Amino acid sequence: MPAHAAILLALWARLPGGANKFLGEWQQLKTENYQEYLRDVVGLGWAKLKVAQRIAMQQEIVIEGDTLLCVTRCPGARSVREAMRTGDFTFHEPNAGVTFEVSGRWDGDTFTWRRRHALINGGKPIVARRWVRSDGVLVSTHDWGGRAPFVTYHVRRGEDALVVGNSSSAEDEEASDVTNSTEAAFVWREWCRRRPPRANAALDWVPIISQVKSLTQALAGDAPAARLTQERFSMQCPIVSQCRSLAESLMGDNAAARRTQLEQLRVLRLRPAHPADEDYACGG
Repeated sequence: MPAHAAILLALWARLPGGANKFLGEWQQLKTENYQEYLRDVVGLGWAKLKVAQRIAMQQEIVIEGDTLLCVTRCPGARSVREAMRTGDFTFHEPNAGVTFEVSGRWDGDTFTWRRRHALINGGKPIVARRWVRSDGVLVSTHDWGGRAPFVTYHVRRGEDALVVGNSSSAEDEEASDVTNSTEAAFVWREWCRRRPPRANAALDWVPIISQVKSLTQALAGDAPAARLTQERFSMQCPIVSQCRSLAESLMGDNAAARRTQLEQLRVLRLRPAHPADEDYACGG
């Protein structure tokens, strides 16, 4: 056996039996209670909180030495590297600029860790768990002592699943129902992409107007419509759409970047829209 292969096998033997389930790139499916977590734990103000809620988190889990390493990437933020290993160690959060004291352990195929910092969450520990469900969905929970834990759901990158961004369980029951399975999510994405644009969606690219409209829809209880309004804004507003397309391209999702560019061209009347067009994004 080659020396490098023997080394890899020795390192692999130190990992839990189900470690291979975690390896790979993961795209966000949905979140629960993210708004409360950003407000109560991270301490974001209203404006930054609303922006952060709309940014999907991409994760990649790799083997580094004899440790599983989870790398979380968000457009506009620094990558966060979390070690999934047993024992006591420290974890640096580059965006908050703090270093946590961490205690980690494996409970079967579930990794559990407690992290604490005197300036975060009032000094109270945050208990997090990460596991892969039987249907292949990567689930991460963060319990900080609030009303309910902050939960993220990810599917392997490339699978036909709707990346819906972030939602609160209280604000969007319909979207939560839709995203219970990757099959239903795929149907929802196709419906959004192929439905013809509504007449009242013509100004969704205009700043302030689209935000007021989205807020009105949310207050009226139509959370899916509010989300679509914001989705159109991010793909149609000239400057915002270019930032979004660049972020998608930097994250390696060139297909999404191309769809954003084509949607912007459609709004500028440089490219016609047609419901049967494979590249047609959410029209309304």
